[in-house]
Amino acid sequence: MSDVDLFVAGHYNFLSHYNGANWHQYAELASPDGWFNSVDSRGNTVVAVGSLYNGPTDVHAVIVIGRR
Repeated sequence: MSDVDLFVAGHYNFLSHYNGANWHQYAELASPDGWFNSVDSRGNTVVAVGSLYNGPTDVHAVIVIGRR
């Protein structure tokens, strides 16, 4: 069993997880108007934070919490 637990996040609300053997992309979170600025995991919880851009005066914070 591998001890690798890697998450990557970025533009278009891209979020993906690598468990040491396989990658899994969370395509259901994808948005052409969004981006994740940061992602962190502790134990069985992962949190990604970012923004959703709907125009110059309409930007919303996005927080995604996942659990195993």
